[in-house]
Amino acid sequence: MPPWRPFSSPPAAIDSAAIDSGAVDSGAVDSGAVDSGAVDSGASPDGLADADGADGLGATDAETGPGLDGPIDVDSSPDGGDAHARAVACNPTARFGSPVRADDLNSAGFDSSASLSGGGLEVTFVSDRGDAGSGQYGVYIAKRSAVDRPWGTPTRATVFDSLTNNAVTVSDDGLTMFLERGSPTRVWIAQRATTSVAWNAPQTWSQSIDGDRTPFLLSDGSALYLLRGGAIQRAARTSPGSYALPMALAWVSAPRMPIQPAVTADELTLYLGDRPPAAGPYDIYVARRANVGDPWGAPALVTEVSSPFADWPTWISPDGCLLYFASNGTFHDAGSSSFDIWFALRGP
Repeated sequence: MPPWRPFSSPPAAIDSAAIDSGAVDSGAVDSGAVDSGAVDSGASPDGLADADGADGLGATDAETGPGLDGPIDVDSSPDGGDAHARAVACNPTARFGSPVRADDLNSAGFDSSASLSGGGLEVTFVSDRGDAGSGQYGVYIAKRSAVDRPWGTPTRATVFDSLTNNAVTVSDDGLTMFLERGSPTRVWIAQRATTSVAWNAPQTWSQSIDGDRTPFLLSDGSALYLLRGGAIQRAARTSPGSYALPMALAWVSAPRMPIQPAVTADELTLYLGDRPPAAGPYDIYVARRANVGDPWGAPALVTEVSSPFADWPTWISPDGCLLYFASNGTFHDAGSSSFDIWFALRGP
């Protein structure tokens, strides 16, 4: 498989009927919240993990398989790009290279939930820059001219300022956004007709209930993954802007305390945050399956993108070669006192 690059058309839609059934959302956007049972929303994003904890896992818990003898240095230059031209193909089961902090996106405060769209030329994320200490997270957008170029200066999308925004996910065409907002948290939806206009004001997603968290939208928008009641669930798209009731995923061995799923376009690889048995901070895990409709395999620790502190994935490229994640840990450079946006690219 070639390295991930901007693509002109989205991947083929998955046949969701083979996976999910359930009620269909008959309205494109429902501005009224549907409360079918309150769920404790838990901690805010910067309280997901105790930064003083240890991950408590041995090597037997790590992801194995064909990999590199050691980490590769993806981008040691300050240009901010995350995808160099390569003459070799990306191996989607190879190890990720050395994590790189996206310093052209990060601030001195909390930065997380990076979601790429437009073939990797636009990124949307949440940050408390300008609001440090207030507990308010705004939505920021940055653009660039090519995937190997630095990001431009992030700008705040003030249409989302009515509530704090804890997480965000955007379809690759840049027309649909889901957010985790408010307290208690719910999932909201925002849409726009073209990428040349501003986002419409967000509306509560009609299928959301109290406690819904960390949405992730497939690159083609064909399904939405989210956390509900402590379990990852999936909602199939039924028509533009409309999704069925979320259904719990089937597992061979379920994760212990999952958070923030990120799924490849073929729905065969799922990244997530989870806490190790020793109750340390969140680390990044991966689960796989051979066919759509199969149960997900037992999650395995992705050691090369998991620090001794808190880490969770926020976006994976359609081909599984480029991972964006949030961390307040240390890798090959200095750590952070708050959460930052990081990325890592797979090797050949």
